[in-house]
Formats: sequence, structure tokens, C-alpha cells
Amino acid sequence: MIATSRRHLLFDALTLLLLVGALWISWLPGSRVRVEVERFLKDRRSVAGIRKGWEEALKSGSVIGGGEGSLTVLEIADYECPYCRSSFAAVDSAIAQGIRVVYLHYPLKTHTHAMGAAVAATCAESQGRFVEMHRALMTTSDWQKDADWMREASRAGVGDLSAFQACIDSRAARARVEAHMALAVAAGIDGTPMFATKSAVHRGALSALTLDSLARK
Repeated sequence: MIATSRRHLLFDALTLLLLVGALWISWLPGSRVRVEVERFLKDRRSVAGIRKGWEEALKSGSVIGGGEGSLTVLEIADYECPYCRSSFAAVDSAIAQGIRVVYLHYPLKTHTHAMGAAVAATCAESQGRFVEMHRALMTTSDWQKDADWMREASRAGVGDLSAFQACIDSRAARARVEAHMALAVAAGIDGTPMFATKSAVHRGALSALTLDSLARK
């Protein structure tokens, strides 16, 4: 009887040791469990930040498509970011299905012309041509070589090019981009693109199906 009890104790001790070992291994830096837990916590913090600044983001963001009352997704992106550009078709498809997409500029410092492109889009928006300029910047690359914003404005159908140039040269347009960036930082952005609703976030490129699913969360 005593021998049996000792065997049970030894078995329990070994089981506990194995469990502790498994937990320790699973929590090592880079382990799948740790990565998933850290991602979950990061996303929760982002959702909290997005909820706090949601109304301001909708008020100051640039509407790509979709009407009031539609399912709404916030897109935080950079015109030179390859993952943002590869997601453009998915965003376009979602808009065609009635989803409202509100865009926040987050030009990365590592991208030479990203800030200029964001300012150009903002100035085109002041003349009601944001959607056209946004599409051009996301789907063409000439501007990444020469930053010829006047050419891009003309292609996007901006009517008053003199006013557009004055806007480009002003502090106001850049200030608006920086306001977008501040909202993105409050939402916990750590790279582009980032898509968000008031209850969920998606980091990185996505498909039309994933975007539709996110919009319904």
C-alpha cells in the first residue's frame, strides 16, 4: 500500500514537472503560444484606443466610399507601402459591396515620398477629388520616382491647380496628415496597413473576404 502511494506521488511529481516544463517552453520568446498571447493583448489595446478615438477618426478621416449608416472599417495606410497597395483591390471590392471605408494617413519615415503623397491626397480632397487621387497613388508608381504632385493632381481631375499648389506649400495640409498619424498612434499602430472596427483589428494585407468579415464584427 505504501509502495503504491509512493508510485502515485512520484507519478504526480513527474506530471507536474512535465507540465511546468511545457508551460516554460511554450512561453519562451518566439514560441507560438507566447506570440499569440502577445498578439491578442496588443489587439485588445488597439481596440480600446480605436473605440476612444472612433468618432474623431470618422470625423477627420477621408472617406473612400460607402454611405452613412453602412458597415464601417477604418484603414490606416501609407501610399508607398507594398502591402497597403496590394490590399487596394480588396478595399475597392468591399466598397462596391456597400462597406464604408474611412482612411487615415500614416506615411512611414522610411518611405521617401509617402508624406508628400499623403499631403497631395489631402489637397486633392479639398477640391473634392480625394477618391481619384487616392486611386492614382495606390495604383501607379511614377510619383514615387519624381514626386510630381501637379501632374498627379491634373490626372486626378483637380480643377484649380494654383490652389492645389498653394495647399501643398501650406502648413495646414501637413498638419491634417499629422493629426491622422496621432489617431493611428493612439490606436496602437505598429505597421501598415491596419484595418479596424470598434471591436476588432487586422494588421497587414488582406483579402476582400477578410475585410468583409472584419466589417461585420
